[in-house]
Amino acid sequence: MAVGVSVKHVLKYLSKDVVHFFFAKKISRGRCVVFSLFFFTLSLYPQEWVKLMPSFSTGDTLLNMSNGVMVTKNIGWFSAIVPTPSGHSAYRIFKTTDGGYTWTKQHDFYGDTSSTKKILDVALNTSLDNLGAGGRTVIGLDSLHCYFPINAGLLKTTNGGVTWEYKIVESTVGYGSVYFFFDELEGFAYKKYPRLSTDGGNTWMTLDTSLNLNFQSDVYFPTRSNGWITGFGNPDWTDAGYLIKSNDSGKTWQFAHNPNYPPSPLIAIDFVDSLHGCIICNGAFGGCFVRFTENGGASFRSSYPPISSGTDIALLDSVNGWVPSTTGKIASTTDGGISWNSYDTGDNISFGKISVIRSERMVYVFGEKNTLLRADLTTDVREDPSPVDFILYQNYPNPFNPVTVIRYSLSVIGHVTLKIYDMVGKDVATLVNAKQQKGSYEIAFNASGLPGGIYFYRLSTGSVSGQAGLYTDIKKMLLMK
Repeated sequence: MAVGVSVKHVLKYLSKDVVHFFFAKKISRGRCVVFSLFFFTLSLYPQEWVKLMPSFSTGDTLLNMSNGVMVTKNIGWFSAIVPTPSGHSAYRIFKTTDGGYTWTKQHDFYGDTSSTKKILDVALNTSLDNLGAGGRTVIGLDSLHCYFPINAGLLKTTNGGVTWEYKIVESTVGYGSVYFFFDELEGFAYKKYPRLSTDGGNTWMTLDTSLNLNFQSDVYFPTRSNGWITGFGNPDWTDAGYLIKSNDSGKTWQFAHNPNYPPSPLIAIDFVDSLHGCIICNGAFGGCFVRFTENGGASFRSSYPPISSGTDIALLDSVNGWVPSTTGKIASTTDGGISWNSYDTGDNISFGKISVIRSERMVYVFGEKNTLLRADLTTDVREDPSPVDFILYQNYPNPFNPVTVIRYSLSVIGHVTLKIYDMVGKDVATLVNAKQQKGSYEIAFNASGLPGGIYFYRLSTGSVSGQAGLYTDIKKMLLMK
């Protein structure tokens, strides 16, 4: 157990792009002295991915969280398909108010998954009732307003999820469905035709019936007047993607840039203003490419992130962006796609949606198997994304009541246990008991059922085969009630 920590040396040198710090940490263990080396990097936009370990009010242990959104660093929603005792499927909506650590069930819809009330998920496939679901399949405005596109319209809440309403936009199933809300009243939809709502999605006015386009995948309005839509199935080539643009708030649309559409669907789009944006496409024969524009779509340049299949795209500004993949990797760029880096979770899971909260400089990526990753871009100094040591951090907040967050980093894959003990050494909770990949993790501990006092949390890691002894550390925390 670490009983004393002191920083002995700080060595600093400058390179072209980053500042490096070396810390030597002295840990006293009885009569032994152990020195550990930590490597930190200071960069313009640090991108350390932390794997959150969410818990669910329903007791679910394994959910596909791919269809999610964070609207602030604390508030978010996602939908998942869950089985029911009767053998049917339920579309279940969850909400978090603590940054993704705990999720509370808000709504269940029980029934046939092919009904007109089916919530569109993030899989862009060939099923007619699911086409167009590659883009904004959940739209969160703030802590009160959230919208889930369904086959025939919208499932919406205006009171933070206390109640949900179904609003039918177009009863015919088989058309792409993309939605964008400017605020709680005004929204745009492309459901068979372009449509506008001025009452929060309750009613919709058809804007133009002349467009001969098939399935839309995403829509984004960087300004009220300037909008973009991606999709596939354009009139010139059945399977080709297309990009259309509006300069009059969606009333009329024109094909953007050039007629040489890629032979695969454009699946997502993001803009930071009327000039700077990008679109993403997965190639017909594998590979993923992104097209960037700096002049409002007058021209585009292609860029190739090091992933095989992207699921979404998001920008922080004109040069910093991310593309999650279907293979457990996240591609990132800090120079507008001129170069790319790739972060690999090692889990080979499929990611879905990505949320960039520009005002708070936070990035969240949702995926299958309870996967939720977070990058905090407000931090000046960060750890290298590949930890060089096992680290158990002090919980935060401390003292706490009743919830605190425990964070740790793993340098290699291994079997991990994280347990809570009281003052007499009694095991009061097991937070983690599983094989985990290398990386940084965070988990929330809720002590609402425990009396106030001093508690200890112990992290132990062993080999994948179950052998113990790779690393053990214990830290103290105070529950104040």
